[in-house]
Amino acid sequence: MTATSNEQIRPALHFVGFTDSKQYWIACQLWGKPDFIHRHWDMKCVWGGEIHPSDTIVFAKDDWRHPKLRPFSFDDSAVFAREPNDE
Repeated sequence: MTATSNEQIRPALHFVGFTDSKQYWIACQLWGKPDFIHRHWDMKCVWGGEIHPSDTIVFAKDDWRHPKLRPFSFDDSAVFAREPNDE
């Protein structure tokens, strides 16, 4: 959906580089559940229009001021976080 001139864009929460479920759940407790999960900080994130200037980006490992940029994108749509009690 595209925002019209009367609509406000809600900032999104992005998690980048989380590989450990414990680390992920601690971040969820601090920041809330993410709107987007990115396996890597890649060109799709930087130049692909996935990040809005008002979004919050939480990096699992890299220094947020100088994140390691990977040249290749990963299709994150197949990876979804699960609740600990989901079965």
